[in-house]
Amino acid sequence: MNIRKLMPKDRYLKNGEYIYRNDGNFLYESNKTLFNQEIQSYLKDYDKWEIEGEEDYLSRKAILISGKLGFTGKSGENKFEIIVDRETGIILRLDLLGKDNTIIFSMETKEINIDKNIDSSIFEKSINDYKNESR
Repeated sequence: MNIRKLMPKDRYLKNGEYIYRNDGNFLYESNKTLFNQEIQSYLKDYDKWEIEGEEDYLSRKAILISGKLGFTGKSGENKFEIIVDRETGIILRLDLLGKDNTIIFSMETKEINIDKNIDSSIFEKSINDYKNESR
């Protein structure tokens, strides 16, 4: 099954469990903003969220989405707000809110550069302090 070709509602098993991609682990912490599969579970029920509008965020055109989680988490979170980069789908901000709209968890992108040239020297590592070991 090629998950990329499935429509959003078709990505769920019969019991409501989401079909996750297996190749996101290589992103480590960036996985939370670049490839956050947990967000999919927030958006699976179209009746529980809506697009509030567009806004400028870090000089990027972004979309604000708000909704209800459909459950109450361990810390009391039951609502969410997500700001998503319109062009890339990167999550720029995620807030999980309690019933009184207090922020319980927040994740925010502070700086973003897209399609910028990167000086290849930052990927070079000096091996001067390494020693050859024989077995």
